[in-house]
Amino acid sequence: MPIRRLKQRLDEKYRGLVIVTLILLGIITLVVRFFLSTGEGVPHNDKIFILTYDASFKSVDSKSLIRLSPPLDTDNAFIIAQSIENRGLRLLRNSKNKESLRDIVALATSPGNKRLIAEFSVHISPLNHKKLSLTTLTLSTKQRELYLSNSIGIEIDSTEVMEVVKKLTAENHERLIEVIFKYVHQNIIRDNTASNDDATSVLRSRKADALGRARAMVALCRASKIPARIITGFILKEGFDIEPHYWVETHDDSQWIPYDPENGYYGELPFDFLPVRKGGSSIIGESSVEDISISFDVTEQYVPVGQLGGEVKGIMGILDLTRLSFDTRSTIAMLLLLPLGALFTTFCTNIIGIRTYGTFTPTLLALATIYADWITTLVIFLTIAITGLLGRYVMPDKLSRIPRLTIVFTVVAMSMTLGVSIMDYFSLTPAGHVMLVPIIILTSLIDRLYKSLDEDGVRIAMTRFGWTAAVGVGCYFILFQERIGHLLLAYPEIHMFTLVMVLFLSDYKYNKLSDTYWFNWIAEPRNVKSVKSKEILNTETQAPKVSAQSSLQDVEK
Repeated sequence: MPIRRLKQRLDEKYRGLVIVTLILLGIITLVVRFFLSTGEGVPHNDKIFILTYDASFKSVDSKSLIRLSPPLDTDNAFIIAQSIENRGLRLLRNSKNKESLRDIVALATSPGNKRLIAEFSVHISPLNHKKLSLTTLTLSTKQRELYLSNSIGIEIDSTEVMEVVKKLTAENHERLIEVIFKYVHQNIIRDNTASNDDATSVLRSRKADALGRARAMVALCRASKIPARIITGFILKEGFDIEPHYWVETHDDSQWIPYDPENGYYGELPFDFLPVRKGGSSIIGESSVEDISISFDVTEQYVPVGQLGGEVKGIMGILDLTRLSFDTRSTIAMLLLLPLGALFTTFCTNIIGIRTYGTFTPTLLALATIYADWITTLVIFLTIAITGLLGRYVMPDKLSRIPRLTIVFTVVAMSMTLGVSIMDYFSLTPAGHVMLVPIIILTSLIDRLYKSLDEDGVRIAMTRFGWTAAVGVGCYFILFQERIGHLLLAYPEIHMFTLVMVLFLSDYKYNKLSDTYWFNWIAEPRNVKSVKSKEILNTETQAPKVSAQSSLQDVEK
């Protein structure tokens, strides 16, 4: 007994020494990193936005085409990454003309419902990324003719256009472009429900949305022999189902000058204006396509100020994770959030008193959800539950772990294959490669479920399964904390304190929340199988003792 107490005291002192050491290391490394920081890197006012195109359509035949116009670089916006998901489509090079050479063109490989998703990471800054050369902005004769002629929705020779041009020219001939801009901005009422957005209808009714107002200004400029074009783009602000914005550019023989008659900007636009197409109002084009629909989403990505200068040379650059590319930083930021998910699971187990299938399983379930989507994860989770309950009664009893795990993996893979096919048929899930991570994670989960069904019974197994899912939901929200993830990316030493908190939680020896009267419903049910097996074991061990005593008494007699 004294030896056991001595060992316990040594363990407590050793654990205390480990905690103190971790705290000191965390403080020292944070201080060193702070003083090594130069304050350079991504400025505070810079932002990263993810612009997403989601186009759905029906391909009539195997020659159906769809075209999307990607964002353009500007003085204040720079495309740093892009990804395209083109299930059932084949990307083509567009070599018709220079204007459309940059477009994303996809060819349908078969008839049926198709989907094209394109994501663009855009770095915008109030400070200029670059300056465009004026020599590259001169117009050729063909371009000048194009930007002075009629086009769809821009009728420069209509009565309404000519009357307004005649009136404005009489007012101020020398500064005609400014007069036209003020007229369109001040005399046309904003009406996003206007049925007609062509220039003639807008000037007649004096009501228009952003596109109609831009067309009216372009028509007036072209009728006044001023080259002008429509610019289609977005104002980068976070939101779902955002609408494109339209403004105007006029040419003065040396450069294009922007005008936004909707908001009243001219000469220089705010830095969050992102052009997508110049000289047209359509972002999407198609051929042999039906039932086409497209939505646009913008989400802001948290980007911390660069530490250690962002481009530190030498061996110290290894410690600067902010020097990595944007996509790599996002992946590592999520990776650094995984220990917080494990910490949350430890808290739920040691303080609240609920049991899950392992410490890391809820966090890995949340990670699987991040890789897929919530519909896919829900289908996977239900499939695992059904497979676990039904498959257990089909699997032979007393099977060793290795063949059992092989059977589990085969059943899960076949079930997921069927699930991917069903969800793909109803267009509910992205490509099948996102299923690889969930399959690997959930194979381990269903093996634990089988083992619990054997040892603890259905009630305990499914209760533990439900709490694993509930804690996984909490871990899911932890993995979405981008600011915390990027803070850990800049200061990974913070996880020293995560380890300290885990050690403190492991030392908790008081009553759990599930031990209280009001919350005893969250405690795990009693293991009936274990109680019965103990009773049987006790009766079996006591029976020989009784018979031995009776036989001894018989011998004595």
